[in-house]
Amino acid sequence: MYEFYGKMNDLEKENKELLRVHKSFLVNPSHIKSIDFKTRTIIFPEEYMCNFSLAKSKYLKKL
Repeated sequence: MYEFYGKMNDLEKENKELLRVHKSFLVNPSHIKSIDFKTRTIIFPEEYMCNFSLAKSKYLKKL
């Protein structure tokens, strides 16, 4: 988890391995531990969690 001052769009363009799952979150799909589609929550190792938008549900199911 990182905080920075800048634009999320710029960071997303620079790092093609990151996926924008919410207006405030970029995630690395290779680090996802599990996904709860009922609560729309992504769980990472060490029990970090973030929410994802409904629009990204279909894409995350394909992963």
